[in-house]
Amino acid sequence: MAKPWESEPQLYPNKGLIRRKWLSKRTNLYEVQTKFLARLIREMETALLGTYGVREPKDLKWDWGTKPDPWEIPEVTRFLEGALACGFVCADFKVEEWTDLESVHMRPEEMIGQMGAPELRKYVHTVQRAEKWADGYGSPLLRALSSGSLQIVARRLESDDSLYEPW
Repeated sequence: MAKPWESEPQLYPNKGLIRRKWLSKRTNLYEVQTKFLARLIREMETALLGTYGVREPKDLKWDWGTKPDPWEIPEVTRFLEGALACGFVCADFKVEEWTDLESVHMRPEEMIGQMGAPELRKYVHTVQRAEKWADGYGSPLLRALSSGSLQIVARRLESDDSLYEPW
């Protein structure tokens, strides 16, 4: 008896194998991916506020000696991995295409409010990669949260219908 991928090779060119490469910026996102990422942002914010004992995201700061390190908090790891799994981190974003984080973090409502879905994706990609590359020399992720930028991304992903295809 033929296996499903053997009977229709044009549909399964790699015989149903799991891909090891990141998604492309040209690959469309699905609503379930964006809603899940918004939830990961919310959960991470809640966990960081509780862990560092602050009430407002603007008070989230990381300095040498701050314990635990942000990347030791499970919700942060879930966000970093979730951004990749949800297709926000893409193999074909070049460093020169990354978003200027400081410009966004100085005027988050204005800057993120004007971004379309591809720009939001690029912003999340930039935050995730910058955090990975920071290697303990600061936390771009905490800066994104303390500026309110990631929360605005989450809000837009949750409720801004202009980002989504019409039914």
